[in-house]
Amino acid sequence: MRKPKSILVIEDDVELCLLISELLTKEGFHVTVRHDGKGGLKMAKSGLLFDLILLDLMLPTMDGFEFLEQFRMTHVTPVIMLTAKDERHERLLSLEIGADDFIAKPFDSMELLARINAVFRRVSFGHNIGTQTELRNGKFTLDMNSNALLSDGIKVRLTGTEFSILQLLWINIGSAVSKEDICENIFNRELKPYDRTIDMHISNLRKKFSDHAGVECIVTVRGCGYQMIAL
Repeated sequence: MRKPKSILVIEDDVELCLLISELLTKEGFHVTVRHDGKGGLKMAKSGLLFDLILLDLMLPTMDGFEFLEQFRMTHVTPVIMLTAKDERHERLLSLEIGADDFIAKPFDSMELLARINAVFRRVSFGHNIGTQTELRNGKFTLDMNSNALLSDGIKVRLTGTEFSILQLLWINIGSAVSKEDICENIFNRELKPYDRTIDMHISNLRKKFSDHAGVECIVTVRGCGYQMIAL
């Protein structure tokens, strides 16, 4: 029997937390709950292997931003932020500092499950592109066995979503991939007007390439999307 996926829910609204926990448990997930930021971070870094974290933005003892900044120093576990509907700036900032996706409150159960399952599909995306286990471009190697990007053998830390987007661009190297295709293949949803989720992930990837090698690997093709160039 396959081991159920484990989800850590960090949410200070006890009633909402209970509803989320009941929903996810009913769907076959193993759920752990914490109601404050520091307690959530301690649990997230405790050595237990969580497959996903649902993280509220506004938390006592430590807010979601500080949680993400500290957690991303050492962990790449997918994180979905739970945000208020009018917090557009906060949502973009959460993506910039390492969130994989966000969902605005209030949300219905079907939307939450769709976002969660989309993240899990992204994590396993690399198993569906054929028999290649490594992709190379210049000094960079994309290792599908370990879901890692290597620069001259040195590991570049990526979130699961960043890895999946990079992989999609890499297997289409030299050709532009539209934002619509990225959204449908990686996020399993249609691209909405003014949605900057993909732009923020691309920005993060560009910065990491620049930090490690001082090169630009991903370019914008006006009117077409994003393209990875051969080095």
